[in-house]
Amino acid sequence: MASISIILPIYNVAQYLDRCLNSILDQTFSDWNAILVNDGSTDNSLEIAERFAAKDSRFVIINKKNGGLGDARNAGILHADGEYIMFVDSDDFIHPQTCEIAIALAKKTGSDIVSWKRDPLYKLFIKQRRRIFGTSESKLIASKPFGYNRRYNIDNIKYTYTGNLLKYVTEDSTTHESPRIKGAYVWRHLFKREVIKDIPFVKGLKYEDFPWWNEVILQNPTATITTLPLYYYYPNKKSITHTVDNIEWLKHWSIGLEKSYLDYKERATPNQMHLWSKNIKWNAISSIVRRMEKIDEEDKALVAQILGRMAKTGIFEDAKKYNCDKQAAFIHRLIETY
Repeated sequence: MASISIILPIYNVAQYLDRCLNSILDQTFSDWNAILVNDGSTDNSLEIAERFAAKDSRFVIINKKNGGLGDARNAGILHADGEYIMFVDSDDFIHPQTCEIAIALAKKTGSDIVSWKRDPLYKLFIKQRRRIFGTSESKLIASKPFGYNRRYNIDNIKYTYTGNLLKYVTEDSTTHESPRIKGAYVWRHLFKREVIKDIPFVKGLKYEDFPWWNEVILQNPTATITTLPLYYYYPNKKSITHTVDNIEWLKHWSIGLEKSYLDYKERATPNQMHLWSKNIKWNAISSIVRRMEKIDEEDKALVAQILGRMAKTGIFEDAKKYNCDKQAAFIHRLIETY
């Protein structure tokens, strides 16, 4: 059994996969295995995975029919045997000390979760090179981030330990408790396997990270947060984030938000419900309202139907408490109109 099982869903990412798997091989911490979940790839992604598995037995391949990102992650969790679990998207990659730093902090504090940041400069660099210089995709993929070769002294790493993770989690882009964990991205954390092994991702749901992460933090795990930029998110123009239109985004985000609200309504303590509503729920609703302003008239009827169903759960009733009367009024007008 490895200390860390790294789960990598793979679907038609041949262009990026070498880079991702090499970043796993570059890890300064060696007690890991990587669960490569081939989710029915039709390009040569499987051949690349097999090449890595042939030269290093720590790479384990699982082949399955295409079921989407959440389903692939579920398959990875089922096969993971590490004390801890990490997720990496196969078009992205990680700093060579990611596992070393994460496991050191987990052992030092006894945390259920260790969190870090993605490198904001790398994403900006890639976008600028594309837009201003027209740099080819192959050259962008081959370029290394400025901080990739930097080495951190484990003893000098600053971190925050908390037994109340909801204080630090948010969907807000502006002010919040520091250090802030913005977004439900599962690839920025190390998890104790016992904490997440019985929490499945919703199969077929896009942006499945959101309800899954909300359910994880509902367990009230302890967490250690560092602001080190250890994850390199690559703005892949073919990814779900960049190809889903507004109506699909609204549909899937609304479904995920409704699921999370019902989970919290049933199981959360009053303090958990307050922090989740303040830091996550109403920020997510505000994002939905902003997106609704961009959709066509013919699509608003479908969104109104979804929001009408959500309204019956009571999800919008605390709008005044969180100074979100305008958002709630907008939603109710849309429901009444359509």
